[in-house]
Amino acid sequence: MASKREIKKYIHEQCNAFAGKAYPVFLSAEGEKREKADALLHDTVELLDEYTSRVYNYPKKQKDAIGGYFANLKTDFDESVDALYDKLNSL
Repeated sequence: MASKREIKKYIHEQCNAFAGKAYPVFLSAEGEKREKADALLHDTVELLDEYTSRVYNYPKKQKDAIGGYFANLKTDFDESVDALYDKLNSL
């Protein structure tokens, strides 16, 4: 199991990388495309908040389940980020 610090760092790096790719699209787009890019940036912030919260709220009393919890958390996060990239690519 990776440490909570490493997982939080990974989450922040991935969200920042996505925002770095979505922000130029937001700046250069107009109309509906700009609104969709803005919504993606908003979704990125929500994703960051959600998964950072999940890192802090792990099952502390179930020590045998902690490793699986963080493995599932990382997998879920990666799927969510992939979904954001798919939405960005469809703009």
